[in-house]
Amino acid sequence: MTINIALIDRDIETQEFVHSYLNSQNYTCSTRLSLNTYNTSDDFFYDFPQVKPDLILLEVDLPDINGLEFSNKILTSHPDTYIVFLTSNCRNINEAFEHNISNYILKESIKADLPIVLGDVLKHLCSKIFQKVTLRTEYGPADINCEDIVLIQYVNRKPIIYLENDTINICGHSLKSIYKHLNPTQFIRPNSSTIINMKHIKSICKNTIHLYNNNQLISVSRGRYTDIRQRYIQYCLQVTNNN
Repeated sequence: MTINIALIDRDIETQEFVHSYLNSQNYTCSTRLSLNTYNTSDDFFYDFPQVKPDLILLEVDLPDINGLEFSNKILTSHPDTYIVFLTSNCRNINEAFEHNISNYILKESIKADLPIVLGDVLKHLCSKIFQKVTLRTEYGPADINCEDIVLIQYVNRKPIIYLENDTINICGHSLKSIYKHLNPTQFIRPNSSTIINMKHIKSICKNTIHLYNNNQLISVSRGRYTDIRQRYIQYCLQVTNNN
């Protein structure tokens, strides 16, 4: 999965730092960050129909348009876009938040603040992007809520998704391709034929996964046990912290 980021800023030093920082990040095993840089809003709007960024890093004082005016134009047609202001002062910040700006970064502290602000925005973006997965079924394309998935298994040469109260036969997808569209902090692949939503795990013991409300025991392939157990512990800690 790719998260598209647009940087609209005339300052070469800012462009170079943002580009360097994003290139140094490996956000998740299945998420790639793609950056497009623009000097003016005209350049950006020319590319916008093709790029459709998930996140915009926006210099407030552009020569051809005010940052608030620019944001209103974007959010009116694409309200789910995240916009972070890059500014040299705080004079428009309160008004910016009234216009649903996600956050702001002072240019004088961009090296310290960019990782914090960007990390928070990307966390929310990934959470939103991973909420649903669109897959081909025997009845046509279907949007499936990831939270509803208990496990996915490869049975008779095709994936079957087991929901809490239903099953869905998937056509034209491999288990590997489905796994790439799932949140890596919530789903694990303990063996080559199974994907599990960790919220349904009761316990992991002796290379075997026990699920709630399911008598089936899922085996963990040799060599995957340590990684699977560590990821499950991290998931449990995350759930505890969120609560």
